[in-house]
Amino acid sequence: MLRNTPKEKKELLQTLSYLEPKQKQKRQLLVDISGIKRYNSRTGIPRVVLNQLDALQNLDQDLFEVRAIYLSQHPSTLPLHFYDDTNKPISLQNTDIIYNPDLDPQSVKEANIYKLYKCYKNVGIFIVTLVHDILPITHPQFFVKGQDQIHKEWFFHVLHISDLLITTSKATKDAIDMYTKKHPKIVSIPLGTTKLAYTQKNISTKKCINFLVVSTIEPRKGHKQLLDAFEILWSEGLDFHLTIVGKQGWNIEELIKRFNMHPQKGKYFHYKDFLEDNELEELYKSSSALIAPSYAEGFGLPLIEAAQYKLPIIARNITVFNDIAKKNAFYFEDKDDGVSLANTIKEWVKLYRENSHPKSDSIVFYSWEQNAKKTLNILCEAFETTITK
Repeated sequence: MLRNTPKEKKELLQTLSYLEPKQKQKRQLLVDISGIKRYNSRTGIPRVVLNQLDALQNLDQDLFEVRAIYLSQHPSTLPLHFYDDTNKPISLQNTDIIYNPDLDPQSVKEANIYKLYKCYKNVGIFIVTLVHDILPITHPQFFVKGQDQIHKEWFFHVLHISDLLITTSKATKDAIDMYTKKHPKIVSIPLGTTKLAYTQKNISTKKCINFLVVSTIEPRKGHKQLLDAFEILWSEGLDFHLTIVGKQGWNIEELIKRFNMHPQKGKYFHYKDFLEDNELEELYKSSSALIAPSYAEGFGLPLIEAAQYKLPIIARNITVFNDIAKKNAFYFEDKDDGVSLANTIKEWVKLYRENSHPKSDSIVFYSWEQNAKKTLNILCEAFETTITK
């Protein structure tokens, strides 16, 4: 448990000597990857963070030196940020920016309790947080009990320390505005993806129909309704293939057991808890459509990935998917039953075989390079506006 004793205060003052401005040097954009360091994860949000970090570091720009940092986790010392490449404490000057794109409630809490971010602000550092979503707050029914309180506490600290919030979608920005009663310092920048030079062949006349789903297996993602729908289709003698790719999340043990013991497993039903990027790429190329059955999302990266391969999209009719795909996806009603979804899939297959289904070709998306450039521009604009007030 964290304490704030006189001894610890003295230690904090000693460690903060590292924050004294050094000899004038190139501005730093310090990207906090504490969550990745703490949990050693490379999927989901961490994968997004690492892709964006790589793009930021590889931009042809002379404004910033972009470096990854992390918060120390040694129980005998107070929290302090270190450079990831040298494992040495960071040094700062008042034109630097600390950017928090990762999700690590514990690190943010620890740093804020010990006034670390307040010290950064006193030095003149600009602090920016990327908010992927606030779904545990707005949709607590889909998460582990108590996760909404953890997320509320994290978001309280984020609001307290951040000079600017960035969201990945308008839907998340709107949710934050509603939750905070119109937050004054927030912008949206869509996530990026690796642009590919790939043209999918016309497969609308293929007899074998293959559906792909890519997401973590958790209640919010709609896999139960999806499997209910396909069981109806299989019972009608339709030879549709369903491939689900995603690691196991929470509150989903019974569904995973259903996956593993399903009579169609290895025939028409295929479940992969993990695939290498090249294996997933092959699935995107060979599938007939991506299905996005999530009840709620902060963004919806699989839709963007599908669009790269010109892969048709069948998506639940929720705001964030409409923002991404607009008229370039086939939407189904936001219901829970398998029957309505099974009927939607049959309707889509009819259109697909006539080559009159919505095409994903016109979906607009950012490359990671474009995302990095936009992020950098927003950071600079916000920082300059703040210091000139």
